[in-house]
Amino acid sequence: MDYRAALADTRRVLERVAAEFRPAVLTNAFGPESMVMTDLIAKHGLDIEIVSIDTGRLPEETHALAHSVRQRYGPIITMISPDAEEVSAWTAAHGQNGFYDSVELRHGCCEVRKVAPLNRILAGKAAWLSGLRREQAVTRRDLEAESWDEAHGLRKFNPMLEWTHEQVWAYIREHQVPYNKLHDRGYPSIGCAPCTRAISDGEDVRAGRWWWELDAVKECGIHVDPATGRIQRSRVLQTGAASAPIEPAPASQAPPPVITTDDERNTMRVLILGGDGFCGWPTALHLSAQGHEVAIVDNLSRRKIDIELEVSSLTPIRPMGERLRAWKEVSGKEIAFHDIDVAVNYQRLLDLFESWRPDALVHFAEQRAAPYSMKSSRHKRYTVNNNLNATNNVLAAVVESGLDIHVVHLGTMGVYGYGTAGMKIPEGYLTVQVQTDEGGVVEQEILYPANPGSVYHLTKTQDQLLFAYYNKNDRVRVTDLHQGIVWGTQTQDTKLDERLINRFDYDGDYGTVLNRFLMQAAIEHPLTVHGSGGQTRAFIHIQDTVKCIQIALENPPSKGDRVSVFNQMTETHRLRDLATMISDRTGAKIANVPNPRNEADENELHVTNDRFLHLGLSPITLSEGLMEEVVAITRKYADRCDRSKIPALSAWNAEHVVDPASVLSEMTAGV
Repeated sequence: MDYRAALADTRRVLERVAAEFRPAVLTNAFGPESMVMTDLIAKHGLDIEIVSIDTGRLPEETHALAHSVRQRYGPIITMISPDAEEVSAWTAAHGQNGFYDSVELRHGCCEVRKVAPLNRILAGKAAWLSGLRREQAVTRRDLEAESWDEAHGLRKFNPMLEWTHEQVWAYIREHQVPYNKLHDRGYPSIGCAPCTRAISDGEDVRAGRWWWELDAVKECGIHVDPATGRIQRSRVLQTGAASAPIEPAPASQAPPPVITTDDERNTMRVLILGGDGFCGWPTALHLSAQGHEVAIVDNLSRRKIDIELEVSSLTPIRPMGERLRAWKEVSGKEIAFHDIDVAVNYQRLLDLFESWRPDALVHFAEQRAAPYSMKSSRHKRYTVNNNLNATNNVLAAVVESGLDIHVVHLGTMGVYGYGTAGMKIPEGYLTVQVQTDEGGVVEQEILYPANPGSVYHLTKTQDQLLFAYYNKNDRVRVTDLHQGIVWGTQTQDTKLDERLINRFDYDGDYGTVLNRFLMQAAIEHPLTVHGSGGQTRAFIHIQDTVKCIQIALENPPSKGDRVSVFNQMTETHRLRDLATMISDRTGAKIANVPNPRNEADENELHVTNDRFLHLGLSPITLSEGLMEEVVAITRKYADRCDRSKIPALSAWNAEHVVDPASVLSEMTAGV
């Protein structure tokens, strides 16, 4: 596609603006048109400032592009953020995702996150350049190359107004200009992550923007005249022959270099290893409900551990066959089940990979409880044998199958330990500097140092090394999710039928701390706080767990990328503060009982979790009413509770052995 004439016109506009209108600014939202102009400004050293607005909800791919631009051109783009207090006030009034509720609220969100920062950017400028093209939308077909922007008191230039879609992408390919990889996955127009989706064949190129608004104008307000509501601002400065209206480019032209079908883009074949468990079961249902083809692999070991410990889930768990039939009844979708011990039955696992050919797998197939891993030497050996063999078998089978299977692993925040780091714990990698013998400094990125707090956590730290090795040696694509403590029990899918209900573990070995507190409050049992309760932990609701796994599957690393690490948590709390909050709400007493764990009495925990937030996760927090839902479930099934199983008695070492009688005494006394 010949773009030379269009390029010459654009260069003339840019050079004129740089010479005659100072200061001038290009607002770059990292669209292909703005990337072409960024390339031209950088190559020709033009005196034009380039600014981009980080709304706080951009896709991870947009942040990756921003980093690529910096590597290619240097710090040529200034990133501007919305006013934090304005964003906080808007979300407090309307909710994190209030923009879904009405067009007016969506406009309000755009006003806070985009329009207000833009106004600050344009203040005092003489000229503003944008990447608008006639082809992009019906609302843009009558634009002019140059106009007077009355609202901002400056000249508005659209230097690429007459370029075609094909010309833009011909320039990008020929000059190897960085671009947003979402374009390769059917996203012709990209904004904030929650407000952007891929389009299907036949849809308008902007159909993926604010996709839930059926009849609304697909504009955010940045280019709209507040006085007229039209995208052309005020009076035109250049006149000439009227241009014939140009209809928007058909969707078949919209996705650049790589075009995929809707089925290829949106559905995957996903294997859930450990799909009968607390996190695995709701994940399998969630992915099936999203339209993915799902199969479960499990040897039902968690049910067998119930028999060993002589305690059952507080909620009644139906047999696997009945669970799957119930899901077929309520959803119309089938989930296959394979009874395989992943840690032992390597050949059967490999055969399944080769016959079913999954696009991705989610690896939950590990013994998941720290207290259980510390009960005895037998439990320590079982945890190590099961967890490490399972992970190695999975990775070895992926390599031997020759398939490009994306491995998503549910890890734990516990690999970082529970000491006070004195910094925000990053997502997987830490930049370190080492002084050489010659006095120089070597800088490199390493896995954040592990500091496991139990044999279970130890196996998860070894998982990290296995992933790093197979990724380096065999280019296996891996996403490792370092998850906080899960609370809640139900998701949207497990609520659909009583037979689909998820596990609710309350015992001292498998019950997670917040669920244990809520259950204890519901049955009027003292809240068992270990030690001082000064331990700080990261938390995530079970519904966010399944959403995060979906996001990870939909945003896989590319072949050859290093292991992708996410901190899968949404908030941190000190345990005594949690207990106090629940006590205040329910009237439950608090009992400080001996701590069987070898851990600090007090610690701080600060964690970075930007990646999921940038990919559109809207966290469920403790203040959103779901604690009451958990309490209601525990009250419904209170008769299934064996109070003798509530105390946590599995000791980390001989110094922390707990006398059951003393625990009972503390619980009876309360405070």
